[in-house]
Amino acid sequence: MSKRVNIELIADKLPVKYRYKQFARWAGLFLSAVLLAYCLYFMVYFIDADANMFVKILTLTIAFVAVHTIIVRVTDVNSITFEDDGLKISYLGRASRFVEYNRITEIRLEGKMSFSLIANYLDDNGNNKSFTLKPSFPHKPEILLNLVEFSPNAKTAEEINRVVEVLRTGALQSVRHDYPEKE
Repeated sequence: MSKRVNIELIADKLPVKYRYKQFARWAGLFLSAVLLAYCLYFMVYFIDADANMFVKILTLTIAFVAVHTIIVRVTDVNSITFEDDGLKISYLGRASRFVEYNRITEIRLEGKMSFSLIANYLDDNGNNKSFTLKPSFPHKPEILLNLVEFSPNAKTAEEINRVVEVLRTGALQSVRHDYPEKE
């Protein structure tokens, strides 16, 4: 049996914030930093010219994976906040961005098995910019529904419109189910 997912329209509950679980986010960063430090320590004190080539390559590979993980976690979207006049996009290692809903020009999904949500928008200088929510970002269906609801100028593909209709119907049914009318 499939798990029931609660989808909400959040127009009357603003501001609403969606983000990764912070403990997991920071624990992953910490473990990657420790792993990188240990690899550097190992390279300096234990690997010399006589060391096995496999050990050298393995240590460099582990260090590369640790650096990649740190960079990805610091530069990916950490949280999204729906506010009255726009969307606040926050990162761990970069400055936050604020995007007005009417500046969002396109919303699309990319992927085959799991989907990334990509939104294009115009910045204050009129340049095209975008942000991406990775497949692991929590509450993506609810974010998609509300992003389409709040963004009047956004172009969406027909498939997204069908998905949004299903999500909207589910959200309205859950509201009716949660708050039955009085007789």
